[in-house]
Amino acid sequence: MYYLYRKTHNKTGLKYLGQTSRDPFNYLGSGKRWLNHINKHGNDVTTDILFESKCKKQLKDMGLYYSKKYNVVSDRSWANLVEEQGTGGDTSKTANFINAIKMRDYSHKKDTKYLQKISKRIKKMWEEKFSDPNFDIAEYKKMCSNRSKRMWESRGITEDDRKIRSKKQKEYLSKPGVKENLSKKSKENWLKISKTYEVTFPDGHKEIIKCFRGWCKERGLPYYKLYNTLRNGRPSKDGWQVKIIDS
Repeated sequence: MYYLYRKTHNKTGLKYLGQTSRDPFNYLGSGKRWLNHINKHGNDVTTDILFESKCKKQLKDMGLYYSKKYNVVSDRSWANLVEEQGTGGDTSKTANFINAIKMRDYSHKKDTKYLQKISKRIKKMWEEKFSDPNFDIAEYKKMCSNRSKRMWESRGITEDDRKIRSKKQKEYLSKPGVKENLSKKSKENWLKISKTYEVTFPDGHKEIIKCFRGWCKERGLPYYKLYNTLRNGRPSKDGWQVKIIDS
């Protein structure tokens, strides 16, 4: 069964027109502006079912009907960036999405300079984090895992859906030769684009390598510890040092 729904944020009044074949009351929606709004103001919404049908074409027709009726693209009280046609998909290349981006507070700034500034801040933040002697890699991985779970939840994908996907992936990878072929292709691609590194061992001898992370994994060496010597430009306390010798 397909559902055409209208969601209204109870705190801000922003509305969103969408469709789904999942439970429409638990499904958050897929619109970029709408999801950003929920992340900022919380998932306090009311859901109204406008139409339901087993026919995809009927859903598309009704989606267009309500899109025009409520003027969801032009009216800023709606979060939709395109008319609802029952197809979903990536709206980031549409004119409406691009115009919405330009309407943000930083629209008067030059995009390139602004993005470079943000990129520099993010790099500095991660450099400080990885350089901290109290950095806990286990806690970092746990944080990444929790973020991933929240991302799936925001897309309306349940834990059961994730388990089904995981099971299918494992079944595919368990087929003879699949893992080996994927691994071989991956290594070939990384060798083409990877930088070349010079690793100095604690005993003083040096080794030229490619695919730094994979090299550490194969030898059971602490990747983040060695990578910090590259970031900081100085050897670790026990004598490891990594340098880039070409790009």
